[in-house]
Amino acid sequence: MGKNSGKLTDLEKLDIEFFNNHRSYLRGENHKQESKFSQNLIFLASGVFTLSIAFSKYIDIVEYKELLIVSWICSLLSLFTILFSFYFSANAFQEEIKCWDEKEKDCEKNCSNLIRKWCVGFSIFCFVLSLVLFLIFYSLNFLYVN
Repeated sequence: MGKNSGKLTDLEKLDIEFFNNHRSYLRGENHKQESKFSQNLIFLASGVFTLSIAFSKYIDIVEYKELLIVSWICSLLSLFTILFSFYFSANAFQEEIKCWDEKEKDCEKNCSNLIRKWCVGFSIFCFVLSLVLFLIFYSLNFLYVN
Protein backbone atom coordinates (compact mmCIF):
# COMPACT_ATOMS: atom_id res chain seq x y z
CA MET A 1 0.00 0.00 0.00
CA GLY A 2 1.05 3.55 -0.59
CA LYS A 3 2.70 5.08 2.47
CA ASN A 4 0.84 8.37 2.51
CA SER A 5 -2.61 7.88 1.04
CA GLY A 6 -3.71 4.50 2.41
CA LYS A 7 -4.87 3.56 -1.09
CA LEU A 8 -3.29 1.15 -3.54
CA THR A 9 -1.02 2.61 -6.15
CA ASP A 10 -1.46 1.71 -9.80
CA LEU A 11 1.61 -0.52 -9.64
CA GLU A 12 0.25 -2.37 -6.61
CA LYS A 13 -3.10 -2.85 -8.37
CA LEU A 14 -1.27 -4.28 -11.40
CA ASP A 15 0.69 -6.64 -9.14
CA ILE A 16 -2.51 -7.89 -7.51
CA GLU A 17 -4.21 -8.30 -10.88
CA PHE A 18 -1.19 -10.17 -12.27
CA PHE A 19 -1.10 -12.42 -9.20
CA ASN A 20 -4.81 -13.23 -9.48
CA ASN A 21 -4.59 -13.89 -13.23
CA HIS A 22 -1.50 -16.06 -12.86
CA ARG A 23 -3.07 -17.98 -9.97
CA SER A 24 -6.20 -18.61 -12.04
CA TYR A 25 -4.06 -19.80 -14.95
CA LEU A 26 -2.09 -22.18 -12.72
CA ARG A 27 -5.26 -23.58 -11.15
CA GLY A 28 -6.71 -24.18 -14.62
CA GLU A 29 -3.56 -25.95 -15.78
CA ASN A 30 -3.49 -27.99 -12.58
CA HIS A 31 -7.09 -29.08 -13.18
CA LYS A 32 -6.26 -30.08 -16.78
CA GLN A 33 -3.26 -32.14 -15.66
CA GLU A 34 -5.23 -33.87 -12.90
CA SER A 35 -7.95 -34.71 -15.40
CA LYS A 36 -5.46 -36.12 -17.92
CA PHE A 37 -3.76 -38.14 -15.19
CA SER A 38 -7.07 -39.58 -14.02
CA GLN A 39 -8.08 -40.49 -17.56
CA ASN A 40 -4.76 -42.25 -18.14
CA LEU A 41 -5.15 -44.10 -14.87
CA ILE A 42 -8.53 -45.36 -16.07
CA PHE A 43 -6.94 -46.64 -19.29
CA LEU A 44 -4.11 -48.36 -17.42
CA ALA A 45 -6.37 -50.00 -14.85
CA SER A 46 -8.72 -51.14 -17.61
CA GLY A 47 -5.76 -52.55 -19.52
CA VAL A 48 -4.47 -54.53 -16.55
CA PHE A 49 -7.97 -55.84 -15.88
CA THR A 50 -8.46 -56.80 -19.53
CA LEU A 51 -5.06 -58.46 -19.75
CA SER A 52 -5.68 -60.45 -16.62
CA ILE A 53 -9.11 -61.52 -17.93
CA ALA A 54 -7.29 -63.03 -20.91
CA PHE A 55 -5.70 -65.47 -18.49
CA SER A 56 -9.07 -66.54 -17.09
CA LYS A 57 -9.34 -69.29 -19.70
CA TYR A 58 -6.46 -70.98 -17.91
CA ILE A 59 -8.15 -70.66 -14.52
CA ASP A 60 -8.74 -74.41 -14.21
CA ILE A 61 -5.10 -75.34 -14.70
CA VAL A 62 -3.26 -72.60 -12.82
CA GLU A 63 -2.21 -72.27 -9.23
CA TYR A 64 -2.53 -69.21 -6.98
CA LYS A 65 -5.92 -68.27 -8.43
CA GLU A 66 -6.43 -66.03 -5.40
CA LEU A 67 -3.74 -63.67 -6.71
CA LEU A 68 -5.58 -63.26 -9.99
CA ILE A 69 -8.93 -62.68 -8.28
CA VAL A 70 -7.47 -60.11 -5.88
CA SER A 71 -5.79 -58.44 -8.85
CA TRP A 72 -9.19 -58.18 -10.56
CA ILE A 73 -10.75 -56.72 -7.43
CA CYS A 74 -7.97 -54.15 -7.10
CA SER A 75 -8.31 -53.17 -10.77
CA LEU A 76 -12.05 -52.68 -10.37
CA LEU A 77 -11.56 -50.70 -7.16
CA SER A 78 -9.07 -48.50 -8.98
CA LEU A 79 -11.55 -47.86 -11.78
CA PHE A 80 -14.45 -47.07 -9.46
CA THR A 81 -12.49 -44.78 -7.15
CA ILE A 82 -11.12 -42.76 -10.07
CA LEU A 83 -14.67 -42.36 -11.35
CA PHE A 84 -15.70 -41.13 -7.90
CA SER A 85 -12.81 -38.67 -8.02
CA PHE A 86 -14.27 -37.16 -11.22
CA TYR A 87 -17.58 -36.65 -9.42
CA PHE A 88 -15.95 -35.07 -6.37
CA SER A 89 -13.75 -32.92 -8.60
CA ALA A 90 -16.84 -31.33 -10.12
CA ASN A 91 -18.30 -30.79 -6.64
CA ALA A 92 -15.03 -29.30 -5.40
CA PHE A 93 -15.04 -26.69 -8.14
CA GLN A 94 -18.66 -25.80 -7.42
CA GLU A 95 -17.85 -25.42 -3.71
CA GLU A 96 -14.82 -23.31 -4.53
CA ILE A 97 -16.83 -20.99 -6.79
CA LYS A 98 -19.40 -20.59 -4.01
CA CYS A 99 -16.59 -19.91 -1.55
CA TRP A 100 -15.08 -17.23 -3.80
CA ASP A 101 -18.49 -15.65 -4.29
CA GLU A 102 -18.86 -15.41 -0.52
CA LYS A 103 -15.27 -14.07 -0.24
CA GLU A 104 -14.17 -16.73 2.22
CA LYS A 105 -10.59 -17.80 2.82
CA ASP A 106 -9.17 -21.31 2.45
CA CYS A 107 -11.47 -22.10 -0.46
CA GLU A 108 -9.30 -25.00 -1.60
CA LYS A 109 -9.81 -26.93 1.64
CA ASN A 110 -13.37 -28.02 0.98
CA CYS A 111 -14.64 -31.51 1.75
CA SER A 112 -15.12 -32.58 -1.88
CA ASN A 113 -11.55 -31.62 -2.71
CA LEU A 114 -10.21 -33.71 0.17
CA ILE A 115 -12.34 -36.70 -0.86
CA ARG A 116 -11.18 -36.28 -4.48
CA LYS A 117 -7.54 -36.34 -3.41
CA TRP A 118 -8.14 -39.42 -1.27
CA CYS A 119 -9.90 -41.18 -4.18
CA VAL A 120 -6.99 -40.49 -6.53
CA GLY A 121 -4.45 -41.73 -4.00
CA PHE A 122 -6.45 -44.87 -3.25
CA SER A 123 -6.94 -45.50 -6.97
CA ILE A 124 -3.19 -45.29 -7.57
CA PHE A 125 -2.58 -47.69 -4.69
CA CYS A 126 -5.15 -50.17 -6.03
CA PHE A 127 -3.74 -49.92 -9.55
CA VAL A 128 -0.17 -50.60 -8.44
CA LEU A 129 -1.32 -53.45 -6.20
CA SER A 130 -3.34 -55.03 -9.01
CA LEU A 131 -0.38 -54.79 -11.37
CA VAL A 132 2.03 -56.30 -8.84
CA LEU A 133 -0.35 -59.12 -7.96
CA PHE A 134 -0.94 -59.90 -11.62
CA LEU A 135 2.80 -59.98 -12.33
CA ILE A 136 3.34 -62.30 -9.36
CA PHE A 137 0.50 -64.52 -10.56
CA TYR A 138 1.94 -64.60 -14.07
CA SER A 139 5.46 -65.30 -12.80
CA LEU A 140 4.39 -68.14 -10.55
CA ASN A 141 2.18 -69.83 -13.14
CA PHE A 142 3.73 -69.24 -16.52
CA LEU A 143 7.38 -68.31 -16.18
CA TYR A 144 8.52 -70.85 -13.58
CA VAL A 145 6.36 -73.77 -14.70
CA ASN A 146 8.63 -74.73 -17.57
